[in-house]
Amino acid sequence: MSYNNRYQRLRVKSVQIFDRMYYEKENQRKCHKRNWAKMGCFIFGISYDTYLSYLKIDTSDVPDIPSWAIDELQRMTDELLAREKAGCAGRRRRAGIETVE
Repeated sequence: MSYNNRYQRLRVKSVQIFDRMYYEKENQRKCHKRNWAKMGCFIFGISYDTYLSYLKIDTSDVPDIPSWAIDELQRMTDELLAREKAGCAGRRRRAGIETVE
């Protein structure tokens, strides 16, 4: 980064933490692109290219986020994902589209 913007550094660190929570190597359902498409683009409002570039930036100078805050972030994100899944299933049912689990 060519300028010193602390809030930008915090944003980059939060993207990296978000990705660490949901990324699983060798699991295509939890790859970087799916993580970004499922929630990352909505939470952070960034493109996939920006998401990938944020993952490469060194944020060792930014203080760590407390573990209780990360746990709460994961709980809220999981709740949003469950709500979205339930909403999609309801819309599909009303539209008469079969779902395969």
